[in-house]
Amino acid sequence: MLLQRFATFLSVIISFLSAFLLFQIQPLIGNVLLPYFGGSSNLWSITLLFFQAFYLIGFVYSHLVITRFNPYIQVIAQVVLICYINFIIDIIPDHSNEITKYTTIDGITYYLLTLLSLSVGIPYLILTTTTPFIQTWYVNLFQKEPYHLYAISNLGSVAGLISYPFLLQKFLGLSMQASIWVLGFRVLSVLTVTYSLIYLYHHHKYNTLV
Repeated sequence: MLLQRFATFLSVIISFLSAFLLFQIQPLIGNVLLPYFGGSSNLWSITLLFFQAFYLIGFVYSHLVITRFNPYIQVIAQVVLICYINFIIDIIPDHSNEITKYTTIDGITYYLLTLLSLSVGIPYLILTTTTPFIQTWYVNLFQKEPYHLYAISNLGSVAGLISYPFLLQKFLGLSMQASIWVLGFRVLSVLTVTYSLIYLYHHHKYNTLV
């Protein structure tokens, strides 16, 4: 009973934090790129295209893993991704020397997409897959629909969008913003791994009893 309550608490925190970080990284990385690319419409269009594409990829990936693989493979796939990115995460690398090599629109587009993929691609992908995994595992753990997790996730999204311009951007520099975001991502990683282990323990215990 205590373990189930702890799992319920974790599912709420993870749902809120993942959505919060998901909607914080988009304006944050936009501000990081401004000094290199300016505020042209191309910058915002390419950035929006990148995030929407990775958002879709994340949902397709999570759908395929959830529907085609057993819980052990699901957990292993997610935990490996989380551990890998936590070793290499760097969302604001210095590319001031590289940008001068690209002068055409096509060259800048290619460089910008490459830059986004290497810096925030995998962290963003993990954030987009967290909610589907947590909600699926919640259903298997408690045998009920996670309607409250949808609401918590929406609340986290709104909080992320509102807090960035009025708090983080207003009072903190980009380096501090990035450091706080990375710290939040690492906390989310620990919570997600913990939740996945609880899920596997429950799954193994239930199957053993059956």
